[in-house]
Amino acid sequence: MITLILARHGETDWNKNGLLQGSSDFAKLNNVGKKQAKALEKALIKFNVDIIYSSSLKRASETAEIINKILKKEIVFDDALKERNWGDWEGRDAAVEFLRLEKMDIRTRFNFKPPNGESWREFEIRLIKSVEKIVENNNDKRVLIVTHGGSIRALVPVIKKVPREQTLHLKFANTSITIFKLNKDDVEEELINDIAHLETT
Repeated sequence: MITLILARHGETDWNKNGLLQGSSDFAKLNNVGKKQAKALEKALIKFNVDIIYSSSLKRASETAEIINKILKKEIVFDDALKERNWGDWEGRDAAVEFLRLEKMDIRTRFNFKPPNGESWREFEIRLIKSVEKIVENNNDKRVLIVTHGGSIRALVPVIKKVPREQTLHLKFANTSITIFKLNKDDVEEELINDIAHLETT
């Protein structure tokens, strides 16, 4: 069995201003994001993490490094865990662009590629390859994956083996915790989008 702990990075000014970040790597954690990461760090102690995998984008890698001040585990930075590449849409109002997507049927949306960007299909494929490798290499371990809201939303239906549209409504909060226990073909959902640790920040 392997325990996958999926955590979103802390807040950035792009998040605060509702901008679509994607694979852009300009934004670092703001002061709120750093406080969130410290709260996440304390919350994760009880899960006895064995190893940390992180997206290589600054907002995720910075979150992972803050978390690791207490956990003191190996961190593996993985480009394949990065957020979806939104191409020319990056830096735009996220709410406006997602409203455009919501007008599409699920098949069209799955295959749609923003100009100079990445389709949901391509995004999902690289995420799955990365997570499959992580699972293969970490049997019987508790693995923390620090990544992005879109990455977690794309992975959850794959892990749960449910239709993709079932998780489209989920908006994973900054430093939220989502946990699955995988045992061969069995999947146990322990937490989804949990932010109880932020109540004191």
